[in-house]
Amino acid sequence: MFKNKKTTSRFSKFCLSAAIAVMGVAGSAELALAQGTTVLNPALDEEIKFSSFNGPVSGAIDMPMGKSKVIQFDRKIGHTLIANSKIADVVPMTDQKIYVLAKQKGTTSITLFDENNNLLGVFDLVVSHDLGVLKRNIYELTSNPRLQVRSNDEGVILSGVATSESEARMALALAEQIAPGKVINALETAQPHQVMLQV
Repeated sequence: MFKNKKTTSRFSKFCLSAAIAVMGVAGSAELALAQGTTVLNPALDEEIKFSSFNGPVSGAIDMPMGKSKVIQFDRKIGHTLIANSKIADVVPMTDQKIYVLAKQKGTTSITLFDENNNLLGVFDLVVSHDLGVLKRNIYELTSNPRLQVRSNDEGVILSGVATSESEARMALALAEQIAPGKVINALETAQPHQVMLQV
């Protein structure tokens, strides 16, 4: 089977043009992210969708330090303001998506406007320690569901009942890795059972 040379040539040029266009879009997206943050894979992060047809949206977004989320609106975003850029970075991805990277523990706010400076939404952003990882690590090492972890304004609070002193020390050491010097130890240690033998 023989192909027309002109057809093959036109098809090759089309493929080359398409490849260049794709590379250009990818390069632009990577450049936009690189200017605001070091994370270069926003498509892999969690995405939150909001609808603002009934008016401005408000609410709270909780994020662990070092994690990120993609926020998508059903309308075009004109510009975005963040009250404290030390706590998080906000990077435009498209005209309807922004990328939020939590950098430092604390609370700030994100405000979004449309192209005509109309308010789209205001969000309280609460950045805390990554308690999910800490809880998982403690349970994997102790298998004790009675050990509890929560966050406060300063650090991490450990509570619950440990089966032994060594288990309590292990949980405390793991918490110190997440919040060095800011762990409140409220753990209790279960008393060993005494067995009475009648002779």
